[in-house]
Order: sequence, then C-alpha cells, then structure tokens
Amino acid sequence: MAISQQEYNTHLQSNRILHIKIDLLNQYNAIVDSLEGIALDGQVNVTFDSLIRRTASVKFILSNSLLPSQQSKLWINNKVRLWTGLENYSGVVFYYCMGTFCIKNPSVDISINERTVFLELADKMYLLSNIPLELITKFNAGIPISDAMRLVVGTLGGETQLSIDTHPYTLPYDLEFTPEQSVLDIVQSLQDMYMNWEAFYDVDGRFIFKEIPNTLNDPIQWDFIDKADFRINSQVSVAYDNIKNHIKVIGKTLNDGTTATAISENTNINSSFSIAKIGKKSLVISDSKYFTNTQCQANADYQLFKHSNFNEKFNISSIPIYFLDVEKNVNFNSPEDNLEGIYCVSSLGIPLKFDGMMSISGYRVY
Repeated sequence: MAISQQEYNTHLQSNRILHIKIDLLNQYNAIVDSLEGIALDGQVNVTFDSLIRRTASVKFILSNSLLPSQQSKLWINNKVRLWTGLENYSGVVFYYCMGTFCIKNPSVDISINERTVFLELADKMYLLSNIPLELITKFNAGIPISDAMRLVVGTLGGETQLSIDTHPYTLPYDLEFTPEQSVLDIVQSLQDMYMNWEAFYDVDGRFIFKEIPNTLNDPIQWDFIDKADFRINSQVSVAYDNIKNHIKVIGKTLNDGTTATAISENTNINSSFSIAKIGKKSLVISDSKYFTNTQCQANADYQLFKHSNFNEKFNISSIPIYFLDVEKNVNFNSPEDNLEGIYCVSSLGIPLKFDGMMSISGYRVY
C-alpha cells in the first residue's frame, strides 16, 4: 500500500501514541460494535507461504457483553477485525488494518485485580479447514483451475468475497476427494497444481488466488536508512546447502511412453548464485503428480526462485512499521552488517502493545 508523507513522518516521531481498535463483525460481516482503549496485549503474525496467512492473539479488558455466550458479540459465528493506529502530534490517527479473523478459542480470566478475555484468532482460511466434505467430490480433467477454485471456495466454502485471477491452465487430470477431507484440502491441491500460484485471505477478509509475484521491480515499502533505520538487532544468514542454480523436474510417464520434464537455470548476471559465478549446482525433482511439461516448468521455475532467492535471509527486531506487509520490499544499506540491497518480506510479528518490538524476516531478491 502507498502511504502519505504524513503517515511516514508519524512513524518517525520520537514519541508514539498507539491506538488499537477492535471491530466486532457478525456472521454477515457487518460491524456490530467497535471497541477502543481496551486492548492490553497481543500480536499479529503474518507468514506469506502459509494458507492460513494471518493469525493473532489479543488480550483485552472484559465487559459483560463480551463474555463468550450465544448472546455475546464474541460468539462462534462472529469475527474480529483488528486495527493499529498511530497518532501524530496534531492529534490525527492513521489506522492500518491488521486482518479479519475468526475466533478460535476464547478464554476468560477473572481475578481480584482484573477481568480479561484472551482470544486466539486466525484468518478466514481457518473456516475452510473446518468444513468437511459430506460426499465424494470429483473434478474432471480439463476444467479451468480458476473455475474449480471459484466453485470450491464460493459454493462448498460459502465465501462471497472472492478475487480469483484467471489461471492460464486447466486440470491436467481428474481429482477426487473423500468425505474425511475438508474444503481446505481441495484449495491446497488446486493451489499446488502449479507451484507459482498462491491462495490466501487478505486483511479485509477477501479470498485471493493469484500468481506469486516477483517483487524485484516493486516499490520499496520501507528504507532502513539514517533515522528510518528502526532495527534493534539483526541477523543475516546464507544457506549454502540450499543454493541450486540448475533445476530439473521429472513428472509422470504417460501411457504413450512420454515423460513430462522441464529445466530451469539461474543465468541472472546480477545473482550471486548464477551458474557463471559459482558453477552448476543441480537439483532433480521427480513427482508423478505432474502430467504435463507446463506443470513441470512451473515447478522448476518456482524451485529456482526459492533456491536462488531464499538463500540470503534476514531476521530483525524493529520499531514497528504498521503498514508493512509480506511480499513487499524493504531496502537496507548496512554493508558492515552484511545487510545491503532489496529484500522481500516473508513474515511479520506485529505487536499490539505500545512498547512491543516488531519481528521481520525476508529474503534477498535479484
């Protein structure tokens, strides 16, 4: 997301005033209440390569209307939308949505000194994991993958908020799912049919299915430089054993005797791990679920992306940057710490307490 200069300046303030807002949504996603000033602690965790991308925990002051019961606003069918806000010196609060969550396990703690409720939260993908199939469910080869995903999430999962990009490919073979499996199992299978696509829920509670982006040419969301270098501590690692620059994927041998195959190689002159710079480092993957060369190529390209970019990683503790998100770029200019260049954020731990520190992880992009 693009931010204004005012928002950027507010993040740079030496004295921060943090606001936590909790919107309570009913089963129809309508706001039934909005609570501020009651959050005591908590954290939002975001991981880009997990189907359940966002989880959270929050502890806040308990009122009678929030006691978990059928009449409560924290009942099983309701949801929670979390916001963090930073107030500038003029009294303007800039809010950032942390996610729309299902309530997993509420617990109440009542003592002489305080009455609190603690919520475990997960994004709406959690709901799909709890919808079992009641019948054998089949998808025939040739169905566009986008159409299959829309049918699964929209019809079987009951989701109305969908943003499903047009997938260029169809199912290469029949799929069958049994009653002990869930709607999420089908989502996982359709996503993994071509490894360069991803499915997740965004902060507004909308189901997304799209191609995994290459963020190399994307804007920088935060530049850790000078007074904006919010790092408290940092770690940088290079996984030598993960470096591969020649990927071959071997798929299924079909009835006509042909075998689906594909090769992807790192020939990027800007990469530290190209074949020209370090020699050939091979990885061979054999998987009979790949029926076509196109499937094999998509996986080979994805594996090359992982083994070329995921080798140089950073983990830092930072003063919170509340608008930062995964699959977005940050920049470092600290050669003395071996942390220099553009990195893509892969995970975040966002505190909901005014003195909490943010954890950020990511990988180098070329």
